Amino acid sequence: MSKCRVYYRPDKSVAVIHLSPKSKLSEEEGYAKCVKESGLEGLSYDDLDSSELPSRENRNAWEGEKGKGIAVNATKIQSKPKTLEERVSALEAK
Repeated sequence: MSKCRVYYRPDKSVAVIHLSPKSKLSEEEGYAKCVKESGLEGLSYDDLDSSELPSRENRNAWEGEKGKGIAVNATKIQSKPKTLEERVSALEAK
């Protein structure tokens, strides 16, 4: 699998950077450019294999700390009504 770099924010949320295999920059130059453009400078990070990441389905609920990996915080997962009828019923109930 491919390698990625995971940055850990103070609130335990994470930012994951995957470099393009077509990039002409070295790996470190690529990460440095991404970090500078996204404001992640000074944050701790880990280099992981992409296969170690949780399912992208709930990526807004990912949390982590350096050296401990990433986990899905179940309290941040929001269930979404799947059909139009369910959405209308939810709105009518308010």
